[in-house]
Amino acid sequence: MGHGIEGEQRDAARELDLDTSRVDPALRTAEWQRSLAQLFGALEVEFSDEPHTDGRLQSLRVGACTVVSIESNAHRARRTPQLMRGDRHAPELMLTYQLSGLSVIRQSGHTLLIRPGEFAVTQLNRPSEVIVNGHHERIAVTVPHAVLAPVVGDFDALPASTIGTSEGPARILRSVLEGLYFNRALLGPFDRLSAGTFVRDLIAAMLREHAQLPLRFEDRALTDVLAFIEHNLRDPDLTPAVVAASHFMSVRSLQLLFQPHSWTPSGWIRHRRMQHALHELSTAESSITVSDIAVRWGFTDLAHFSRLFRQANGVSPREYRRGVRDGARLAQPERLTNTEDFFRNGTAGPSPARKR
Repeated sequence: MGHGIEGEQRDAARELDLDTSRVDPALRTAEWQRSLAQLFGALEVEFSDEPHTDGRLQSLRVGACTVVSIESNAHRARRTPQLMRGDRHAPELMLTYQLSGLSVIRQSGHTLLIRPGEFAVTQLNRPSEVIVNGHHERIAVTVPHAVLAPVVGDFDALPASTIGTSEGPARILRSVLEGLYFNRALLGPFDRLSAGTFVRDLIAAMLREHAQLPLRFEDRALTDVLAFIEHNLRDPDLTPAVVAASHFMSVRSLQLLFQPHSWTPSGWIRHRRMQHALHELSTAESSITVSDIAVRWGFTDLAHFSRLFRQANGVSPREYRRGVRDGARLAQPERLTNTEDFFRNGTAGPSPARKR
């Protein structure tokens, strides 16, 4: 028996832990479907032996990515055009890594048989069907298109497909996902941000290798520059001139790389430093002072840091830290990642903070 669901709170419930053995047997299929829909969008589920529905689902938000571990017995899940009409979420790519058992995925005329040790690449903004014939375990990762846009470009040209994990980025990604799955309880907010950036970059590398996706020269140069900036944020002497010289280009050429994305090099450096400082203010021990955190992320003038922080967040660093401890609803830095921040507002005009 199938059950339709809208999945309207998908983004708001990316941290789930469902064990159907703790649910009333009469409600298990509906609860399983509701949880899947919160993560993957509107769908319907049918278990082969519904009175004995058995499944465990756990999700973890890491930066822009959501990692989901799924273990269940035989069932079928469908995303039909009719069900998808109620979805208003940004398009996402989904990678499924098969740990045990077999799965079949059908999408856009492609039928994929997923064996243990293989990835499947599908898209959540297209109708699809997943068929599981027996007990199985898999890990799924969803990533917004906007995060991978610099690599993929044309998502319509990326077909549903399988990728082996015997070598290259896919092999590394497999190990990382298994590590996240088994060590999820050890990850703090800043660890999740770093893990999300790493997972995103591995997925981009895997897709580029698998689909032979070309990068324009400007994209390759910009990717290198962003990585260099991220690696050197703690250096107070990091400036656009230093970044440009390190990549054998003029400051003007560096500015032109950033211009289509409504950022300036100095604005991006300041923004990333502020994001890291925000994370530490919300997670660091009280013995670590605001001044310590500011200096650690390249702000040598505490008064200047405090002014920038208030401008960006509406409160001073000390007020923010006090609010976090008191449980106030404040900015959540773990929801922002390097590439997601950079590319998601590419068509918007630069704000005053970005211009400077």
